[in-house]
Amino acid sequence: VKNKYSLENYNLQSKLTDFVIKFENIKLTNDQLANELNEVKSKNNRLEFEIENYKIEADKPLRENVNLKKDLEDLVNKLNEKQQISDTEISYRQELEIKLKEISESFNFEKKVYEQEIENLKAQNQVYQDSMVELERKLNQNSENETKINQILDEFKIENIQLKEKNKQLEEQNLSLENMCKNLESV
Repeated sequence: VKNKYSLENYNLQSKLTDFVIKFENIKLTNDQLANELNEVKSKNNRLEFEIENYKIEADKPLRENVNLKKDLEDLVNKLNEKQQISDTEISYRQELEIKLKEISESFNFEKKVYEQEIENLKAQNQVYQDSMVELERKLNQNSENETKINQILDEFKIENIQLKEKNKQLEEQNLSLENMCKNLESV
């Protein structure tokens, strides 16, 4: 019985270990996604800062200079390119946020499932513990009963020996009486 409970406890510990490993893997994935999201946010902030700086430069009074006009056109082109990159990064960030939300929801669901499973296993373990206590109580009671039975058997053995001794004495007395009767008859 104890081996059965040891096996049950071992199985419970194995399930708990599996849950901890899954939990750590999900946590690691969440941390990686959070790091990626922070990198994207940081890049986006730098781009927005550069765009603001370019806008400030563009707002300064323009000189009537061909080179300046060309520089300004180049600057506008760069801004457009950076804005396209920024739009891509925003889209990527949104995808990451959606993925992070899905993983978080999945993690929370699995966490609830595992918490419920752990509660069930704890309840089952408590039932086994209670059964073990009851079995130990019955075993102790049986041991006490066995001790009482052995005491009664010992008493019966002693009484039996005494009865045999008494029976032997009675047989001897009976034999003696028979001999006396025979002697009397012969007289």
